Amino acid sequence: MSHPSPKNARVVSGVSIGAVVAGATLLGGWIWTLLLVFVFYPIAYKEMLSLMAAKDIHPSRVTATLFSILFYVFAFLGWERHFQVIVTMGIIFTFAWLLFRKTPASICDIGGTILMFFYLGFLPAHFIVLRQIGSHVTSNFLLQPGLRYLFLILFIVSASDVLAYYAGKRFGKNLLSPQISPKKTIEGAAAGALFAIIIAIFASILFGFPWVHGAILGVIIAFIAQIGDLSESLLKRDAGIKDSGNVFPGHGGILDRTDSYIFSGAVGYYYILWFVLHQGIAKEIMEFLHR
Repeated sequence: MSHPSPKNARVVSGVSIGAVVAGATLLGGWIWTLLLVFVFYPIAYKEMLSLMAAKDIHPSRVTATLFSILFYVFAFLGWERHFQVIVTMGIIFTFAWLLFRKTPASICDIGGTILMFFYLGFLPAHFIVLRQIGSHVTSNFLLQPGLRYLFLILFIVSASDVLAYYAGKRFGKNLLSPQISPKKTIEGAAAGALFAIIIAIFASILFGFPWVHGAILGVIIAFIAQIGDLSESLLKRDAGIKDSGNVFPGHGGILDRTDSYIFSGAVGYYYILWFVLHQGIAKEIMEFLHR
């Protein structure tokens, strides 16, 4: 019996992931939330524990899971303005829980716990918040503004990732960050950013989104996606692990597949909230200036 080549496995795996994410994105609501809670989080949680175990770091699993899920629940309920409550209680609970653990906790255990509920809870929860924008206005998911906002961010990150990968393999000569990632090149990153901006402009026009904002988002998200990618590479290099996992053939672990997206969802959400919808801190600044 013949086995699929690594290249074919990568393509099949990538298409399958894309189809599931696209379907959940379209439907939004509890389906999109459950995808993060029951698919993304458990796998990412296991991979993060493996990375930390390699460094002899033992975070509080109860605290990491409890407060990560709380971020998802608050995001789904539209209570994102109360995220600071989860952050505050999460940090206090981390110390309290580890104080009474049988095995004495280290500074790394405390930091690892907080990192987990920030990296796996707080940041990804913004994808739920982003998709929820306008969901109270209409039950028709195709007409909800959050759908186009979320697809726009996903398109930008995907475009940056794909072209950076192929352009880097074909034309890459100068390493972007040799100490962290020996394969990522300046040429690949530049090509990925350029392609992301082009895709952002076309997608903005297609979605009826101001193309100027789309272009700006393309620049910002392309940069943030690279930071996210390198950040996960930093974690793996420190742990001495090549891939965070092997759940997706040809793509490694779920953190390998989503590292560029994790930061991008939060950054994209705040840009849209502040500069497109004129809410949040941007609204408060304008009100202050007009006093």
